Amino acid sequence: MRKRAPNQVISDLARLSGLTPSPVIETFATTCELELRYFMEIGVVLEPKALSVITLGHGREFGDRVAQLIMDWGLDQDPRSLIADLQRSLDTWMLVRVATDPQGRPQADLYFRKTHPLEETVQWLAQHGVNEAEQQALRDLGRLAGTERTGILASSFRIGEPNLFKAYIHTRTGSGLSLGERLHQCFEHFRIPGTGWRRMLAGLDQISGAAEADAYVSLLLGDGDAFDSLKLDLFHVDLRAFEDLARASGLVSSSAASVTDLGSSIGLTCAEHCGFRFSDQGDATLTAYFSSERALGDL
Repeated sequence: MRKRAPNQVISDLARLSGLTPSPVIETFATTCELELRYFMEIGVVLEPKALSVITLGHGREFGDRVAQLIMDWGLDQDPRSLIADLQRSLDTWMLVRVATDPQGRPQADLYFRKTHPLEETVQWLAQHGVNEAEQQALRDLGRLAGTERTGILASSFRIGEPNLFKAYIHTRTGSGLSLGERLHQCFEHFRIPGTGWRRMLAGLDQISGAAEADAYVSLLLGDGDAFDSLKLDLFHVDLRAFEDLARASGLVSSSAASVTDLGSSIGLTCAEHCGFRFSDQGDATLTAYFSSERALGDL
């Protein structure tokens, strides 16, 4: 069966979600069509509903193409040297995520999946404007998560904001602690506002299931604050369990879109991964990501 164009797949999932793809995502899908035909994930934010698109690309030509989009959208004057540095320091392959904010303005994130000593990551971030308080926050996250290595480093571009970074740390059960218990230490340390995260973590071990459950936790760095937001990513999550946990924890309202129903409409009961982002303002953003390799190409 011949695969359909990425723009068509995105349009179909947007329609099923009750959304219209933004011109930003349409431009991204056209510019990176070759990569999206090879690898595409579509993220659906539960509330307020929104779409994001991720692809994977390789090498300098791809990096320059993505850099041109970032410049065209007014997110950075010229990110080419930063992208080249990241590709040289970490990996020539990078994941690119494109979305829009609630005002329709473009957002772009670049992810480099390379396990790296945490202290070397801290030093690299220090050379790119991350201050000492933020450096220590990342060290603290590694200590609480039980690791001395980072697994992913990301660069984020937003209109009107400095170039920000996200450092992801892999954590798992161990030393007599369940995944929920280990993560509780991280959330307590960074004083995440509200009570929803407590209810969420209390039910987390039930949806992760396995005795050797794992996750990624990450901090947003580069704006001068020791803590801006903390994000939790879980992989291959049952959609019903994810949705039930989100609603029971009060992280989304009873009127939020049903990600379980959306998954069912494309023949999926499991998300590629799910993200919970908690900000210092006490709000939470939940996103489920679907892989084109599993179902999107057959919509």
